[in-house]
Amino acid sequence: QYGVLVPETPGYNSRCAASGRLGSQLICTLDKSGVYVIRVGTGTWDYEGQYLLGIQRLNSPQSATSIEFDESVEGTITQNLERHYYTFTANPEDRVDIIITRTDGDIEPWFELYDKTGSLVPETPGYNSRCSASDKKSAQKTCTLEKSGVYTIVVGNNAWDYTGSYRLTVNR
Repeated sequence: QYGVLVPETPGYNSRCAASGRLGSQLICTLDKSGVYVIRVGTGTWDYEGQYLLGIQRLNSPQSATSIEFDESVEGTITQNLERHYYTFTANPEDRVDIIITRTDGDIEPWFELYDKTGSLVPETPGYNSRCSASDKKSAQKTCTLEKSGVYTIVVGNNAWDYTGSYRLTVNR
């Protein structure tokens, strides 16, 4: 809605806004269809420069690559804030082991797991811990999935200025 600040999560008082010196990522839930405006600017008047802006749905993301259980896929991060999206289908109570490993360059790989509604998946249903992980060379997390459906893994680089390649594996 034009002229109205959108909350980060419908029904809560936090607004959908982010800032950062080298970049930022923000995930907001839009509960109404329509036209939205994104305002981009600097925090002060005396800075100028280029920026990269990207928008991606987390529920049914476009350009996502399908991955099967016990399969590995490889990818390359070539720029700051670049994200890759992978989808897989799971059943209720499936325990999935997600592993991401740097294979070249100096990226610090990370991932987050989202359900079919675009909500971040907890590591264990009913708890606050997230099904996400990052580390210098390799990251791994085992998570129990509560619902059946399509899940999305978002992969990126935890170090702002580094590039490189990774291998992603999902096991059940």
